[in-house]
Amino acid sequence: MEYLFKSIACLLLFLLVHRLFLQQEVLHRFNRFFLLAAVLLSFLIPLNQIEVPSLKQAHLVEEEFSQPENFSVNEGFTPTEIEYSNKPEAFSNWDWSKLLWGIYFLISLVFLFRFLRNFQLLISKINSNIQVNYRGQTLILLPENTLPYSFLKYIFVSKDGFESEGLSDAVFEHERVHVVEKHSWDLIFVELLLIPLWFHPGLYWLRHAIRLNHEFIADRSAIQRTEITDYQYELIRLAQSGTPSALVSTLNYSLTKKRIQMMTKTSKPIHVAWKFLAVVPILGLIYYGFSEKVIAQSDKRNSEVHIYSGGNERSENTYDLAFYLDPSGKIYQEGEKNQKDHELSELDQWL
Repeated sequence: MEYLFKSIACLLLFLLVHRLFLQQEVLHRFNRFFLLAAVLLSFLIPLNQIEVPSLKQAHLVEEEFSQPENFSVNEGFTPTEIEYSNKPEAFSNWDWSKLLWGIYFLISLVFLFRFLRNFQLLISKINSNIQVNYRGQTLILLPENTLPYSFLKYIFVSKDGFESEGLSDAVFEHERVHVVEKHSWDLIFVELLLIPLWFHPGLYWLRHAIRLNHEFIADRSAIQRTEITDYQYELIRLAQSGTPSALVSTLNYSLTKKRIQMMTKTSKPIHVAWKFLAVVPILGLIYYGFSEKVIAQSDKRNSEVHIYSGGNERSENTYDLAFYLDPSGKIYQEGEKNQKDHELSELDQWL
């Protein structure tokens, strides 16, 4: 659970950095790499181990073992009997963890079914409708009235609309970019993660950010084929239809003021450079903060711990017990340690 919480928090912080520093800049292809790397790093960073100095930890251990109150012994202490009630309690033997696991797997099955259903519907449309080679791309002519969208290497368009009006250069270029840059694989990757991790809030935010960034990339290429105002008008006209599937890339996704404004935005190199300078230390803090901290191993042959009884002062000669921890992880009492040192000494002489 600790790993899972760290992973979720790590991805949320990565996405917050993207939202505050990178999303508003014309760095769409870099942002695509950043978003995909963020989800992978969010799972890997909590597994990373960073060694920290052991001096402070050793001091805390010495303080803990040397405090008199921690080792005071009550001579008059006698164990008391614990009375157990024989009265049956409702649900006392019920394992609630099984119920929670059952709910988790049931919801995961629902997400798996949804993914397979959407995938199967798209494959069925590909196999059951007319395919046309158009400017080097494969069009799927659909009988229903729908806006153009793409999936894998296919572009889906309305058969009646294509035969009567054709496909404008801007719309075709928009969908062609989705196909050529393989945007569908990004969406499939996130949808697969959502099957076991349907409770992960960062993955829903990630899916939204990836889709919006895909649209920025496609829009930037499309406006090179037509006037910006004409393209924006066409987007608004096509915005009447809904998104057919969570797996596809479509013109209608997230048609917001932010997206339209991004079409005419340019980024100043000096402004981008300052943002990168701010982002790098933040990412370093995320890496250090969510990595697992381990105590650095001491160079000494073994570590010694003294246990003092109540009322004794800290002195090398007044401790009651001494334990030794060697690098292999074994713990020895004082007599055992001396015997081990004697055996090692004889072995060194023989070698």
